[in-house]
Amino acid sequence: MKKLLISIFILLLTVFTSYAQVTTSDKAPKWNLSSKFDGNEIISVNQPSDISAFIPLTCPPGAIQENEPCKVAALDSVNGGCNTPPYIYYSNINFGDTICGTAWVDTIGGASYRDTDWYLFQLDSYYNFEFTTVSEFNGLGFIIDMTDGCGHITTLFNDTFSGLDTGKISGTLSPGAYAVWMGAADWSKFYKCGSDSLDYWFTLDGTPTSAPSFCPVDTPYFAIFEDEPCGDDSNGGCNMSTPTFDTVNVGNVIIGNAWFDGSTRDTDWYLFNFLDTTTITLSCESEFPTVLGFVDLRLGCPVSSFYSNTNITPCSYSTLTEKLPPGDWVAFVAPDFSLIMDCDSNAYKLSIVLGTLPVEELSNTVTSYNLEQNYPNPFNPVTNIKFTIPNSTNVKLSVYNILGERVATLVNNYVDAGSHQVEFDASYLSSGIYFYRLETPDHSEIKKMILMK
Repeated sequence: MKKLLISIFILLLTVFTSYAQVTTSDKAPKWNLSSKFDGNEIISVNQPSDISAFIPLTCPPGAIQENEPCKVAALDSVNGGCNTPPYIYYSNINFGDTICGTAWVDTIGGASYRDTDWYLFQLDSYYNFEFTTVSEFNGLGFIIDMTDGCGHITTLFNDTFSGLDTGKISGTLSPGAYAVWMGAADWSKFYKCGSDSLDYWFTLDGTPTSAPSFCPVDTPYFAIFEDEPCGDDSNGGCNMSTPTFDTVNVGNVIIGNAWFDGSTRDTDWYLFNFLDTTTITLSCESEFPTVLGFVDLRLGCPVSSFYSNTNITPCSYSTLTEKLPPGDWVAFVAPDFSLIMDCDSNAYKLSIVLGTLPVEELSNTVTSYNLEQNYPNPFNPVTNIKFTIPNSTNVKLSVYNILGERVATLVNNYVDAGSHQVEFDASYLSSGIYFYRLETPDHSEIKKMILMK
């Protein structure tokens, strides 16, 4: 009997020890992790699901290995680029290089994080580039303008790639600093670091080319010309030691010009004042890649961020509508750091008009909040977004890119209770994954959409 009791005790001890090993080995280390530029703050991640069984990928002969340790003590502290201060962690590459790397998505301390890989390259003249990649996972790739460092990055090109399909991104880049960004596109699948991490390779090629020429914008006879001498700072706003602004009014149409020499850019600040809360639409057509935004000047200079902003691609136009409280406001127009541009050779047309938010009321009988999936989805380039609110309240409906940057504000207004529909025209954006977010004082909801051009 004594031997039997000892055997039972040993068996129970073995089972308990095995259980303890399993339960403790799954605990994630409590690291202080940064998710900057990952869009983590706007993504609701589902519970981990089993990864798809992809065929193992073979690294091409002669390729450069990423050699990033798996989940080191500080996330992405080897090749994480702008995701982790002090923003110095890059692998340097050149045209003609083939790179082999790995990626993962995992949960740590209840939050979701992914490995992001940043590869930095420099150009001293204009190049046509081609980026080609194959991955074992559903991947996401960006070409990011790094000319002004991590404090002001701009996504120039991006696309998503299905596992084991060949993905390509191509375009033209001006002299400057750039990064290739690689990571997983699917946050609902968890590729754990180590044996479950998935591989990719990419090749970056380029050929020299001449500076591109852009189509001219028209100049209506009633337009106001900026009339800022080339290289002068008479309209440099809060960027100048003595702030200077051009004063404008609602209803003005302005013809301006801008330049960027690789280190300094011409920024144009147009000041207007409201005595009452007013909804304003900025409409801008440009010959060059442009940043258009509202700047809140009610507290004066300096200012650290846009109130709202959007990007404009060459030979196209974009609009930005906001409901602005009384006080001083600025319409801001400037190049987006992506192209070296000669002085006095690049024009834009800016219209400042009284705006009405594009909200179509559908019904007034609702009892709860609801943000519907956009339709159509995927879309090119126009889609419709419907939402319902149970009470009249302030509503903000915004669109974000995969980096968490706001690219459009569709609604920012007091909206009556009921069902509403907004049309979103993404003709000025690149193909890829975007997120739209509905916000009220007591509710927030997010959904994903795909722009496929």
